[in-house]
Amino acid sequence: MNSNPIRAVIGLIAIGAFVYFTFFAGNYGAKVTEGNIEVYYKDGATKEQAQTLASHLSRVWGAAPDKRSVQLVKNGDTPRFRMVVKPEFQNDANFLAQLGIFGAQLSRDVFGGVPIELEACDDHLKTVKALPIPPAFRHGILKGKIELFYGDGVAKAEAEKLLASLEKEFANAPVPLLTVTLTKRDATFTVSMPYDPEKLKAPEVRAALKTYCTALSQTAFDGAPVEWAAVDPSFNLIEVLKP
Repeated sequence: MNSNPIRAVIGLIAIGAFVYFTFFAGNYGAKVTEGNIEVYYKDGATKEQAQTLASHLSRVWGAAPDKRSVQLVKNGDTPRFRMVVKPEFQNDANFLAQLGIFGAQLSRDVFGGVPIELEACDDHLKTVKALPIPPAFRHGILKGKIELFYGDGVAKAEAEKLLASLEKEFANAPVPLLTVTLTKRDATFTVSMPYDPEKLKAPEVRAALKTYCTALSQTAFDGAPVEWAAVDPSFNLIEVLKP
């Protein structure tokens, strides 16, 4: 299949300006730093865990002139990641949805796949919103420029088969990182990916996606039905395409 029409409309998740405050004075725990990142830790979180988190955040957020402050604590055995969020983002539903996705990335990349809790806080570290990881993002695999998340109803082997197909299809996609989810309802698999809704209207794109669903059914899912969900960067549904 000529996949160029599909690649042309791929969207990109870009979680941006949300940690631009240092904490005011308070008992936030011990602290480690990595560049402009401050990670406070207490209540069962260890210095080693805080340093690993700081190193990861320094890589994914990159250099910036301002300090960015987060806190790592434990709720029983569950890591709790708490971060300062700008006031204008604290009630932004789309931004908070993307932040929940960021929590899934942290679970995968920093905490070995262990589910984490994530809290958006004000600059006094008072919790504004508790953000669960979305069910479709419970498990994650990262390979090359593709990250695939899947829910509890999907077997890891099924997710790995999809990832192998996506690597072939989207290796040259015009984005630095492509985020995809795989869910299952009854016997039907749903593949979700961010798309430009205007470009999605093109007949050749729609035809290519439907053809790709048919191919995935045979190559990855033993003939089970496959549908393609176009979503926005916050993974709100735009449209479902079926063969």
